[in-house]
Amino acid sequence: MVRDRGLNRPPSWVGLTAACVPIAVIAAFVVIPATALVARTIGTGWPQGAFDVNRTVFVVGSTVAQAALSTILTVLLGLGPGIVIARYHFQGRTTLVSALTAVFVMPTVVIAAGVRSALPAPLDSGWTAVVIAHVVFNLAVVVRIVGSTPMPGSLERTARTLGAGPIDVLRTVTLPLIAPAVAASAAMVFALSFTSYGVVRILGTHAVTTIEVEIWRETVVLGRVDRGTFLALIQVVVLAIVAGAWILLRHRRRPAPFIGEAPRRAPRWIAAVIAPLVIVMVTPFATLALGSVRVTNGVSLSAWRAVLMPSNARNAAIGIDPLHSLMTSIRIAAIAAAIAVLLSLLVIVAVATTNRLGRIAGAVVMVPLGLSAVTVALGILITYDTAPFDWRASRLIVPLGHAVISLPFVVRPAIAALRSVNAQTVDTALILGARPQRARLTAYGPAVTPVLLTGAGLAMAISLGEFGATSLLSRSGNETLPIVIDRMLARTGGDFRARAHALAVVLAGGVITLTVMLDRARMTRRQRP
Repeated sequence: MVRDRGLNRPPSWVGLTAACVPIAVIAAFVVIPATALVARTIGTGWPQGAFDVNRTVFVVGSTVAQAALSTILTVLLGLGPGIVIARYHFQGRTTLVSALTAVFVMPTVVIAAGVRSALPAPLDSGWTAVVIAHVVFNLAVVVRIVGSTPMPGSLERTARTLGAGPIDVLRTVTLPLIAPAVAASAAMVFALSFTSYGVVRILGTHAVTTIEVEIWRETVVLGRVDRGTFLALIQVVVLAIVAGAWILLRHRRRPAPFIGEAPRRAPRWIAAVIAPLVIVMVTPFATLALGSVRVTNGVSLSAWRAVLMPSNARNAAIGIDPLHSLMTSIRIAAIAAAIAVLLSLLVIVAVATTNRLGRIAGAVVMVPLGLSAVTVALGILITYDTAPFDWRASRLIVPLGHAVISLPFVVRPAIAALRSVNAQTVDTALILGARPQRARLTAYGPAVTPVLLTGAGLAMAISLGEFGATSLLSRSGNETLPIVIDRMLARTGGDFRARAHALAVVLAGGVITLTVMLDRARMTRRQRP
């Protein structure tokens, strides 16, 4: 545990400075824009033409309904594999969990394009396609959360000894004990489906939409910022209600403590449980690969040639340079990861030196989790659109937006790693003659550095696939790969869809490789004595 010590504690200004910088960044790019968003929405008045009441009710109702259906189906499909992963060891278990993580951080445009290519023509757009895409995207949440929950093996055996059948054991013993994990995963899936943007943007229509997509349509396409800000406020209120209900439920129904057992060797029948999960995961990417070589005249590599040779006449004619967009995505991801790691490092310094300020900074940097990417981007857009803070054309605005969105995913594991260090390690280094700063660096550095490096990779993966905020913040000539994929999917004729699939395969391959490497490195560190 990290604990304050008056003796040999670094100067107070060190922790104060370290805490103020990330707090100021979150205030500048999340809190102030969100406040401006609320103020602008209230200033529009009700209901004097600022928004269409019937359309708003329809959009909110559709968003809630599809999020609820997506959550139910995702939990039903992911619960069995999650229990199997928690209970049994089997060949490929680690790879499966890593692949699930890769799918979860996969760009939404890739998932949407894969689902569209996998479904027959009547179903490749609309609510059916949207819900299927949400299930594919969010399965990892249920499987990983349930899969990390201790399984009540001894209690189940006791129930079977007393005469309970398999269904009775599942209903009366297993499910009640893992209910908090199931509820937590369901709440997260609902929030992710409720704030869905990329999936609905590609697979939806004017009648198949969500609040996120309507915010983009009203502000970017139609130029009606007032309507967009009002929808953003509704989204924040609904998410706050869901979060409050979840917190209340969690406090009123605390799980009974039990000791789980180490995973044991798996029986053969688990293949029947894991196989549907693997099929759901693999099918969209397999159809993407096939779609990248399927053109109007049959099978051809023309799409791959167009993607790999962006200077040819055809790409010049349509104004899209895929290779340039790929390099732009990599550059933005690298800058965003560097900013996120730097801010995380400052939070770590604050936690290690001044516990109270560190806790405050650690809580503040989690604020972006309560807002959607589109809402954050819209707030930035309407706040910093006039001199002397007209930053809309700045090349740093997109990396900063990505860094803010990914910051909680970098900070949280780093703080957990810091708090896992025994404070006696610092005491030992001090006794041996090390200075206070060197003692803390020696104690905390080996625990925090690998986690920050993993966080940098995760921030890059999130940035590479970020679509919602980028749709509002990016400018012509600075498009990222997800933006280009979306534009190509919207074009008809020629081999534009095949090109979009080829780019999606490239983006998916990069994200999968990066995520699997990071996840396996994390698991390897955890298994070391």
